[in-house]
Amino acid sequence: MNETSYKIRIKGMLLSALAALLIAAAMSPAAAAAPGEEPRHAVSGQVRTLGGTGVPALIYVYQSTLEAVTEAATNEYGEFSVELPDGDYILDVRATTGSYALSLRHEVAVDGAAVSLPAIELSAGTVISGVARFDGVPASSVRVQLQTVGASPKLVDYATTDANGRYRIVLPNAAAAYHLLVPNPDPNGRPAWETVNVGYHGGAGGGGTGGTGGAGGTDDAGTAVLNRPALTIELKDGQASASLGGIAWTSYIEQLQGDLSVQAPADAMSFALSVSPEVLAALFEKSESSAFAVTLGDVVYRLPAVLFAPDRLRQLKEKVQDGVEGQWTLEIVVQKATAAELALLRESAEQLGAELIADPSPAAFSIRAVYGENRYEWEDFGSVFVSRTFQLSSGQSTAGYAGVVATEGGGLRPVPTLVREASDGSAFVELRRNGNSLYALLRMEAAFEDVTEDHWAHDSIGRLAARLIVQGDGDGRFRPNVTVTRAEFAAMLVRSLGLTPKRSEGLFKDVTEAYWAAGEVQAAYDAGIVRGLADGRFEPEAMVSREDAAVMLARASAFAGKQDELLAEAIATAVGRYKDASAIAEYAREGVAYGIVNGVITGKPGALIDPDGNATRAEAATFILRMLRSVELGQ
Repeated sequence: MNETSYKIRIKGMLLSALAALLIAAAMSPAAAAAPGEEPRHAVSGQVRTLGGTGVPALIYVYQSTLEAVTEAATNEYGEFSVELPDGDYILDVRATTGSYALSLRHEVAVDGAAVSLPAIELSAGTVISGVARFDGVPASSVRVQLQTVGASPKLVDYATTDANGRYRIVLPNAAAAYHLLVPNPDPNGRPAWETVNVGYHGGAGGGGTGGTGGAGGTDDAGTAVLNRPALTIELKDGQASASLGGIAWTSYIEQLQGDLSVQAPADAMSFALSVSPEVLAALFEKSESSAFAVTLGDVVYRLPAVLFAPDRLRQLKEKVQDGVEGQWTLEIVVQKATAAELALLRESAEQLGAELIADPSPAAFSIRAVYGENRYEWEDFGSVFVSRTFQLSSGQSTAGYAGVVATEGGGLRPVPTLVREASDGSAFVELRRNGNSLYALLRMEAAFEDVTEDHWAHDSIGRLAARLIVQGDGDGRFRPNVTVTRAEFAAMLVRSLGLTPKRSEGLFKDVTEAYWAAGEVQAAYDAGIVRGLADGRFEPEAMVSREDAAVMLARASAFAGKQDELLAEAIATAVGRYKDASAIAEYAREGVAYGIVNGVITGKPGALIDPDGNATRAEAATFILRMLRSVELGQ
């Protein structure tokens, strides 16, 4: 380096240092307090990327009560210093260049001395921009909020619209579903917030309206239409009720993106919604993948729009009107368990050796068609599995949960259960079933002396036993190597899908009404899982072969919504890898191939599928757990 370049470099460094000092001085008041003012102390730090590069940003300062105090700008290196009196504060940090997710709720305590904060790191995000309009006119100076979807949503970003109603917020590059909330500027408008579903953001690589997920990416969330019809929710003695109907609602749904969501007041113990069939039909016509979601406390009842297909609504109408014309409605009710119901649930759980989870509260769900004095309880949704999601409290363990539904006789039956953890640390237990009743969460530990941790099926047996799908012999043993009868395997599948045993209709000569599994065999037949033999027998006590088990598993998957049809070439390829493929019966080839392709069944040593071999209890448990995972009804 020559002398001239060295002097230029020194001069540049001095100028940069001087500029940094001037910026810091400009954005921070003097530390010395004026007479009568409370002394202030410097709170300093740096905003930077995860890689350590400084990022210019705005620092928003709030008191712990979330009352705004001040804001300050960093210098070009992301460094900041702001003078604050003693107290507790919260800092929100937003980058002023690039696309970085808002960093929320940095807690700061100022107590008689300057505070130097650890570096505040910003992660890359994806920009969402749009225009908020009310009655067609851009809504200026309104605050929009981005929050996670769920019973206890969390704030992700916020922004104030400009004079043209435009806003710009940033989605974090993390897998989650989000809602965009826009305040209704009409002081008489209800509800106070308009919800626009901006979809599922899957992080880098895309997903939903989250875009590509890369830093600097931009998506257009479109227009937030603020003409949602007024929804008056009446609340009396903890019972909330509301009605949705009319052309205003159907017009609103035509513009809606995502689910139609309605939430009960925080102190409600039950929520009854009377919904016109026209509203539900409009939701189905808009998108079969959307849903009508009802939230009561920590529980979300999500009814997929496909449930309201025209033929289903027509059948419900016929149930209550019987040819008479007039306006009928669908009444959807979610209700927290009463004290008496909790006591019965707790007693039933104890009989099973399980613990009832009272927080979140068990809840009852019902749907009925109503016309005048006529009532029809809609309890069976066929092959449509409806979601009930319970949010767990912060810090609550996610291990060992089993969803159950209460039966008329006071017993408890298993429900397909999924435990999910969101990127923000919250956790949910989702129960999926094709019917209504009272639902609860249990925690149960299942262990058998003959299924040690090194047993090849230990995980499958333990998971299904904890969820009441398989059982031991009552003496602490599971007997994993004992073979399974056709009736036993049918009963396991019925329990795994959350189906209710049906009254036997005498379909099979050898399954009498008094037979222990008559109700399960009938339910399996109604769901298309079993068919019986050509001579009218079922052979319930015969051992189930591996190929017959594969056929029943494939039919159970189809009932649960997985309708994969395999071409002849795919079937030949799947079974052709096994030496004994020629031994597979013709009627079972597709079912066996389906199990192989979807990872439900596997072969035995020596490249054998062993189609005629009898399935053991350990194999049955493993097959069923894999099937539940393949149709997203188990973990």
